[in-house]
Amino acid sequence: MTRETGEEHGYRVILAAGADAELERRLRSEVHALAEEVEAGRFSSSSGSSLKPLALDEHLYQPLLTANEHHVTLTPPALNAGERRFVEDFRDYCSTFQPLGVRYHLLRNLSRGLGVGFFEANNFHPDFILWAVIGRRQHIAFIDPKGLVHMGPENPKVRLHRTIKDVQQRMNDPDVRLDSFILSVTRFETVKTQWSLTKAELARRHVLFMREDADTYIREMLCRMGVTPPPV
Repeated sequence: MTRETGEEHGYRVILAAGADAELERRLRSEVHALAEEVEAGRFSSSSGSSLKPLALDEHLYQPLLTANEHHVTLTPPALNAGERRFVEDFRDYCSTFQPLGVRYHLLRNLSRGLGVGFFEANNFHPDFILWAVIGRRQHIAFIDPKGLVHMGPENPKVRLHRTIKDVQQRMNDPDVRLDSFILSVTRFETVKTQWSLTKAELARRHVLFMREDADTYIREMLCRMGVTPPPV
C-alpha cells in the first residue's frame, strides 16, 4: 500500500468507477488490515475476498498480490494465475529442497520503461528474475509463465534462451551466468501438435510445462541453470 505522504512505495490499489459501496468498504478494510500486518512484520499468506496476498521469503519484497475482483486494479499489476502458480511452486520447492551454500532471490520484474528488458527479444520484459547465489557466482534466470497457443518455436521470447548467451558474453564476467525460461501454462499435447517438437526438445529450448510437470519443472529449471545437479 502506498503512503499518502513522503516517498511512494508499495502498491496503488484502484477501484473502478461504478463499483458498489459494499465492495469499496470491504476493499478499504482489507487494504488497511494487510498494510498493518506488513508493517508489523507478521505477514503470512491468507485469502481475502478482494485481494489475495502471497508470502515468499525468497522474494525481495512482500507481499505479492492477486486481485479477485475485476473492478480492482493494482500498480504494480497483480499476479495472474500462471504467475501465482509459479511463485507458489517455487515456494513449495524451497521449503523442501534447499541445497547447502545456495541462496535464492526472486523478483517480480517491472514493465516496459522500468524493468529489465531485452532488445534482442523485441524489448521482451520477462515476468520474474531469479538469482541463485553460490559464493561469488551468480546464476540469473529470466522467467516468464505464459500461454503458447499464439506463439511458435522461433518467437523471439522463446529464442531468448540462446540470444541471452550473447548478453552474457558481452558482460565478460566469469562469475555471472544468464538463462531464460518460458513456463508454459498451455498443455504439452497442444504445443506438440502446433510446434511438432518433443518435450525433450522443448526442454532444451528452456520451455517447461507447469501443469503436467508440476512436481518436477522447478528442479528441471534449476538444473538447466547449473544450480543443482540432474537427478540420478
